[in-house]
Amino acid sequence: MTGEYRRWRAVGLLAAALLMVLGAGQTWHVVAQQAGVTNYVYQTQVTALELTLENATARITPSPDGAVTVNQIDHWTLSRPRITRELAGTVLKIAMHCPGVVPIGAMGCAANFDIRVPPTAAVRVKGSSTDTSISGLSGDLNLSATSGSFQLADVSGRLTAQVTSGSVTGSGIASAEASARVTSGSADLTFSAAPHLLTMAAASGSVRAELPRGTGYRLAVAIGSGGRDIDSALENPSSTSTITASADSGSVTLKRSGG
Repeated sequence: MTGEYRRWRAVGLLAAALLMVLGAGQTWHVVAQQAGVTNYVYQTQVTALELTLENATARITPSPDGAVTVNQIDHWTLSRPRITRELAGTVLKIAMHCPGVVPIGAMGCAANFDIRVPPTAAVRVKGSSTDTSISGLSGDLNLSATSGSFQLADVSGRLTAQVTSGSVTGSGIASAEASARVTSGSADLTFSAAPHLLTMAAASGSVRAELPRGTGYRLAVAIGSGGRDIDSALENPSSTSTITASADSGSVTLKRSGG
């Protein structure tokens, strides 16, 4: 048996073994994928919601009667997501992570949350591989994710959002103070009311804001390598309202609604 033959035989055996492992993995996924549904109702006063999530989606909307409801769907193949809930005073804390010391331990592990809170509740989210949507709330929002996205609609509390890799998007924003920062990705906010203080920044990516007509701002715009599209009608050096927007590598767009 020649050396070349042995090498090609080894390559063939390795490829066959890999195909068997992948095929078995797909079969196991189909056979063993599981799901569980859980619902909770909190009738006591809740003023804030804190989420710490991994491999999850969350939808947060206002409750019509002031009660807090949590509809939760778990997905898993080998290990079920570990989820804890704690009511600390008037703060509801929910934490979710996927167990397993090796990646295969978390295979197929995920969770979906549909949560209703009082319209004035503050929300804090800390996520990893997490997509979160929030609408109709007037409480402060403090949002961060290493990877994922935040989709916002019709919110009016103080807004702070930071994403390492992903996006922050919003429509109908009426926050007097708003900050959206991304390391790699995009931030795009459309305001229904003029903000007093707006900060948007991207290290690698784009930032965009659409603002109501009739209000001018002190503008501070910084671009590294990229483009800028600034509506000159937004600039008023004597204004008490400020917009700071920057992109190290990417673009900055500031425009008026309907413009």
